[in-house]
Amino acid sequence: MSKPTVVLLHGVGLDHTMWEPTATLLADRFTVITPDLPGHGTRPPVSDRVTLADLADGVIGEIPAGSHLVGFSLGALVAQHVALHHPQVVATLTSVSSVCARTSEERASVLARLRAAEADFRTSAAASLERWYAGTDVDPGWVARTGTTLHANDVRSFLNCYRVFATADAELAPDLPAIAVPALAVTGENDPGSTPGMTHRLAAALPDCRAVVIPRRVTCCPSSAPRRSSTPSPPSSESAHMSDLTTLQHFVGGTWVEPASGEYFESTNPATREVLYRAARGTAADIGHAVAAAKKAFEDPRWRDLSQTRRGHLLRRLGDLIAANAEELARMETQDNGKLLREMRGQLATLPEYYHYYAGLADKIHGNVIPTSDRRVLNYTAREPLGVVGAITPWNSPLTLTSSKLAPALCAGNTVVIKPSEHTSATVLRLAELALEAGFPPGAVNVVTGFGTEAGQALVDHHDLAKISFTGSTATGSRIAAATAGRFIGSTLELGGKSPNIVFEDANIPNAAMGVVAGIFAAAGQTCIAGSRVFAHRSVYDELLERVTERARTIVIGDPLDDKTELGPLAFEDQRDKVAGYVDLGRGEGARVLTGGQATDGGLGGYFYEPTVLVDVHNDMRVVREEIFGPVLAVMPFDTEDEVVRLANDTDYGLAAGVWTTNLARAHRMAARLDAGTVWVNTYRAMSPMSPRQGFKTSGVGVEHGTETILEYTRLKSVWINTGEEPVADPFTLRS
Repeated sequence: MSKPTVVLLHGVGLDHTMWEPTATLLADRFTVITPDLPGHGTRPPVSDRVTLADLADGVIGEIPAGSHLVGFSLGALVAQHVALHHPQVVATLTSVSSVCARTSEERASVLARLRAAEADFRTSAAASLERWYAGTDVDPGWVARTGTTLHANDVRSFLNCYRVFATADAELAPDLPAIAVPALAVTGENDPGSTPGMTHRLAAALPDCRAVVIPRRVTCCPSSAPRRSSTPSPPSSESAHMSDLTTLQHFVGGTWVEPASGEYFESTNPATREVLYRAARGTAADIGHAVAAAKKAFEDPRWRDLSQTRRGHLLRRLGDLIAANAEELARMETQDNGKLLREMRGQLATLPEYYHYYAGLADKIHGNVIPTSDRRVLNYTAREPLGVVGAITPWNSPLTLTSSKLAPALCAGNTVVIKPSEHTSATVLRLAELALEAGFPPGAVNVVTGFGTEAGQALVDHHDLAKISFTGSTATGSRIAAATAGRFIGSTLELGGKSPNIVFEDANIPNAAMGVVAGIFAAAGQTCIAGSRVFAHRSVYDELLERVTERARTIVIGDPLDDKTELGPLAFEDQRDKVAGYVDLGRGEGARVLTGGQATDGGLGGYFYEPTVLVDVHNDMRVVREEIFGPVLAVMPFDTEDEVVRLANDTDYGLAAGVWTTNLARAHRMAARLDAGTVWVNTYRAMSPMSPRQGFKTSGVGVEHGTETILEYTRLKSVWINTGEEPVADPFTLRS
């Protein structure tokens, strides 16, 4: 199998040699291409009319289709242009120290640097070097080499390219949302040129982008990238509750398996930023091993020939083991993703019901006998398991959302390979261990930990996979749908939401206010069904807003292990910064923050964000249209039922909706008219494994929960049997 390709684009005034240390690190896993930009290195000079498009055109011929594109500084802008205008060549996009939508002050600063460079190029170049490498431990010899590269530039070409660097971000900004590939934006915490604010603006502008800000770093110049260790660290006893999980391996074929690459990644407690454990960094090789184990288990008579009733017994036993280990699992998940311990205890009290429900359903999976026109011919149908099912699960509720896939998949007789979020691996691994203890054969439940672009993509692409079940972002779900459709295998996709919560004038306002608070601030708003858009009838708007805002102001932020805490942290730093970026964006769009609107460390050093209520908003604002996935509520008034139906349905999403009214006829009308897969009336967030749920529009494809989900994990076979003993007639002889 050929190695994937990484294309590295250098910064302004530099050349391909800046990437030499990075290229060396990547060479064993990637084919690395490091072209010079026009006007740099060995390339001819460029004129004073050079544009960003000219620079991109100068390298496009060296970028193979499906490349992982990485750009630094000016190279990042060129990479973004390529991703916009040549999307077929870009698999992923990484922008290192990229500028984006500079403010007037930032633009004035970079133009001042341009004027300084025009006045004295060498002085300006020396200042750039000092800024890039301040506070780093880079080899001084490397700094000298970089200086030589800068000073060797054709000065006119350098200034022309610097002008592009100083101005092209404004040209790019309106089109950035059209970049559909997975993206990463990286900068240093103290970088004065590519500031963390710019990085978060870039991440907010791109549909599928994470922002990464490296603490205490001035520069993220790739030449100073640290070498990753390929061996696990020795066990640590820092964590009071998870010391036995310091190094987590993959769980494949009923055993703990080290990663094929030998590499691990760290997971932190979002409340304290303390490292909890190191988990195996999965690759295509690990996925291949896991799928092979699952396929072997599926074909093993111990599983293939097991009666459906016996499968049900195993599921019931697994549910009982979850109940017996509930406190351990609750604490583990609380530390892993920051969800309140008291909330996790509530989830763990009901989680066994998923397995008990499907245990009872296991021997009720059957086909039908179909009437035919010939009584001598028997026609019946059978529902059969698919084979190996891949499950990719998110970080916000790993145990619950994994169980909503695992329980019905096993109930139907499949085997499963799970790729949990890299932020929350621990409880899913423990769940797989409990499945083995319950009596499921080795290989029936496998877990490969790691990142989506490495392990997740390999799972989606594996040729022996029969189905993918995914919960996560709409952008990723869209790519999974395209990949599975191309191979004619099924996918169940539970995706994003921007759910309306509608309060009519006849509603019980105190109840509605508490329903609104529960709908958005529970789990710190990190749930796909969050009621993040509230529409209140104008006659009760002020009263509802006052009640919701007052409760939001008094929500207790703190340690999720403390029973007094009402709002825990966001699950990781990028998510906290994304939420903060959206609130800042809302302010820029004209929204008014009634309460909250600030990041905080909760007194623990963690990734907390205040419960936030936005008013003076409307449906055209991005904070109202896009999923924020945090404790941010937008509240809007309405006047008529027809108006609020139009406003509520004016969204790309269709996952859930809430209605608060005492008018029974209106409740039924609204349930019928709202374009959402789940509608709650005078409640919010109610759910059960017995009740099917489905997202409409871009909120998903397929059904989870209930008996209907079994159809997602089985295939239908029609069997025809001639029971007659008469000779088979010659098909070419006409019957009289």
